[in-house]
Amino acid sequence: MWELTILFSKCDEIFINTLKKLLLKSFKNSKFICTTLDEKTQTKLLVACENSQKTKLKKILDEVLSELFVTDYKERYLKSNLTLTNIDEISLKAFIKALVCFDKEYDKNFVIQKLNYSGTLYIQSFFAFKLKSLKQKWKDICELTNDNSMFLKTEGIFLELLKFLIKNLKIKEKTVNIIYKNNTYKFLDENNKKIKLQNELNEEEEIFLITNLITLNPKAINLYCDSSIKVKTLNLLNELFGSKITLCKN
Repeated sequence: MWELTILFSKCDEIFINTLKKLLLKSFKNSKFICTTLDEKTQTKLLVACENSQKTKLKKILDEVLSELFVTDYKERYLKSNLTLTNIDEISLKAFIKALVCFDKEYDKNFVIQKLNYSGTLYIQSFFAFKLKSLKQKWKDICELTNDNSMFLKTEGIFLELLKFLIKNLKIKEKTVNIIYKNNTYKFLDENNKKIKLQNELNEEEEIFLITNLITLNPKAINLYCDSSIKVKTLNLLNELFGSKITLCKN
């Protein structure tokens, strides 16, 4: 059996549970062990698989751990280091989400190249020392943005920057159908199957809508809504996504 221990911070508790479920599901027909051990300030994830399954396990860990760093950790870093003021909450959160998604594939490949599963993997230490140059890139983005904060407050400039970022993101979905009903948004793919969303926290309606659309970045958006949807929401969608959006009767 091949064994591995991964140490996570308590702040990654939700991710640990998701990862554990994924691994148990992926290896349900194999000899596989996956358990957690809670300690005062951290949680240990202990896994063991047959040697013949090691490559498969490493591939799954590469994907999910790199996603953790370039999505969750990057977003936390940006929120902590950006000091923009007088920017409305929706625009700021949309901007942070666009920055998280921008250049994401490069960031993921960088993390995967650094991951090493020989011995115990300490997530916080890995982030602090192995990803120094990646964090420096994020720091440079924050400093450049903060240094130009006064200029970005000029009418229309911040919105233009946000539109530029969104326009240059990689297309993730061909078509997304959005149904707005009873003050909630339902996201469906081109086959009308429910899309699993990364951002499902109790955000304000508009923030939930905009940030998820940025993450999915579809080629086409069909919005099914009635007159109860806010005019400012429609205006913001039109500003950010333009011709991608088609309004449909609910």
